[in-house]
Amino acid sequence: MSTWLPICPSSPEFSGPYELVEVDIPVSINTGNQALQTERGPDRRVWFNRATDDVVHEDLCENRSFAAIVSDFDGVIVDSEGPYGYFAVSWRALFREAGIQGSDEELEALRKLVYGWRNDLNTSVSLMIERIISGRSKDGGALTEIEKEKLRQLIDVSVLYKWSEFMDWLIAGDSLGENVVRIIADRKEQIGKAILEEDPARVLTLAPILPGVKDFFEALPPDVIVALASASRVETTIRPILEAHAKVGNEWLLARFNGLIFGEGDYCGYSKPHRRFYEYATLRVGTALYDRGMLPPGGLTVSDMLYIGDVIARTKVGDLPMTRKGMHHIVFQRGKDTNAFGPRAAVVSDFLALLDVAGSRNIIDNITLRRLALTLQIR
Repeated sequence: MSTWLPICPSSPEFSGPYELVEVDIPVSINTGNQALQTERGPDRRVWFNRATDDVVHEDLCENRSFAAIVSDFDGVIVDSEGPYGYFAVSWRALFREAGIQGSDEELEALRKLVYGWRNDLNTSVSLMIERIISGRSKDGGALTEIEKEKLRQLIDVSVLYKWSEFMDWLIAGDSLGENVVRIIADRKEQIGKAILEEDPARVLTLAPILPGVKDFFEALPPDVIVALASASRVETTIRPILEAHAKVGNEWLLARFNGLIFGEGDYCGYSKPHRRFYEYATLRVGTALYDRGMLPPGGLTVSDMLYIGDVIARTKVGDLPMTRKGMHHIVFQRGKDTNAFGPRAAVVSDFLALLDVAGSRNIIDNITLRRLALTLQIR
């Protein structure tokens, strides 16, 4: 049996047969010249009673606001993932550039037969190519001869050669076959970026800001740090979308992140929902703040940060909340109870619902929502 006890650091230690078995310490950032040491003590301690096998998770100072908000991007801040969103439109443009003809609906259906997101763009494209070569769809079914003929145009040598001319990283003599994954992935990204550069107003339909985002950001006090941690590529997806929004009157969104924008390649190979993804995101944010002289006086721990996204940190399926190392999550999913993921997490449908529930008086049993309410200065 586990018990969650929010207490203050000044409270007396447990007496009796409990022994300390785990301590969460603040993030220590190595700057190259010296390690930044924070003065704050442990934010969480785990105690064990050998006689009863009882585990107690002692959370220190949970009645405090968050110092930083770290949000996902696609499907959380902007609606870029639908059939007429930024990614789908970019893929259809790539298909047509490869000579694959069809209506938007036909090309979207063709893409979905073999393409699905897995960890990062290169991995996803690599799996797509394997399916095209094997003639099998994502679900293992056989592709028709017409489908195979169309999809194989994506890996046709003449098409790859044409796309290779846009790759400044390719060196004369490099094998197209050995670089096919990167060529296709990079060309798709280039096309999407070019669409928004040529007509920034298209961002309003390709990646519109989702309801409640502006209200939430405006409700945050200016001293609360806001960062973005996404699996998308910064220079060819995230920044082009943010800059396009800035050009059509939504400059507040780019400005609020204050350059704290992290994407593919920033997490040492880990992807959501692995806990290490969030730990590296924390490290990136902390390092950037330190480099700018913006780190809070007491330093920054994972428990000072609130992560907002559509998945929750875990190390394996069925992972329990206590293995999240003090992380707090707001998870955007529909049809689930607010407390579906246990302590240090809350489930809501979107930012509008989040603002509504954070203002409710019925959140005393949810530490994450209680701390968010304090952050928003609702309480």
